[in-house]
Amino acid sequence: MALFSYIRDKIEKAMESPEERDRKWEEHLRGVQAAAAQAKANMTHPTKAWGFWRDGKHLGKYEQNADPAVSKLPGRRAVNLAE
Repeated sequence: MALFSYIRDKIEKAMESPEERDRKWEEHLRGVQAAAAQAKANMTHPTKAWGFWRDGKHLGKYEQNADPAVSKLPGRRAVNLAE
């Protein structure tokens, strides 16, 4: 019987206590909840400034795509073979 109690004591020492496991889990959950709340708060911020589309780079891209000579170049759109 002494052997069984020795083995049981060794196993119990190797195992973590339920209170310690619950404390770690609570700590992890609180961290995840805080990170989720922070991410949710950051999602309300705008990603681009007002009037970003008036920038020369954006207008240049629009004008390039609107140009008929460029828009008919190969590879711009799928070819309609029905015409």
